[in-house]
Amino acid sequence: MEFREAVDAVKSKGATLKGRACRSEYWWYQLYILLFGLLLSFIGGILVTVGLITAGSVMGTILLCLAGLLGIYAFIYYFIYLYLILGICVAVRRFHDVGINGWVYLLLVLFGNCLGGLGNLAILIICVIEGTRGRNQFGEDPLGNQNTTDFTTVGQNNADTILQPENK
Repeated sequence: MEFREAVDAVKSKGATLKGRACRSEYWWYQLYILLFGLLLSFIGGILVTVGLITAGSVMGTILLCLAGLLGIYAFIYYFIYLYLILGICVAVRRFHDVGINGWVYLLLVLFGNCLGGLGNLAILIICVIEGTRGRNQFGEDPLGNQNTTDFTTVGQNNADTILQPENK
């Protein structure tokens, strides 16, 4: 999955907690959030700097107002929508891809720092490891990989043949 495709996939799924997200979808979206935040910070910094340089003039006042509006926009759109809502949803779907319930993510976020930051380390490790191949309890594999072994039936055939007497 490429950068644009991953960002579009996250935005199209919106605040959906159902399903799975592959590693590339998760990490490309994290990069998108970082780049978008840096861009907003850069533009806001330029507006504030130029506004302070020209303070007292009409242009300086307009630029400082624009910087304030950009700050409000950044908070509403970037922080609340992109980061909190979509970011949490894609993280939960990433946990689903590994086969872990999304509530574990919530617990790690809420109580992970009580353990000296081990919750953040656990989230990082879970988001880095490869997802379950094939279908799991949270849905189909987002990469389309087919599971070659159905682990729910492993050993059943062997147990049946051991318990049945041989016909002579």
